[in-house]
Amino acid sequence: MVALSLILLGRWFGSLNAVAALVTLAGSLAFGAGDLDDTFFLAARVTALLAILWIAWMQLRRITVKAQNALP
Repeated sequence: MVALSLILLGRWFGSLNAVAALVTLAGSLAFGAGDLDDTFFLAARVTALLAILWIAWMQLRRITVKAQNALP
């Protein structure tokens, strides 16, 4: 998802990655972790999903600012 958010351009792809990351994040947090090693991997997954959300958000902001600057 990180690679796709950097490679694919457009508002739809950024939005799709953000929604997919939110759904995955909600599912991961809903089931939680059973023991200590699962907690470590859950923390790594949450960190990666937050990075995906941040990249998708920045890409959407960049597209929006470019569109606003293009207006007369």
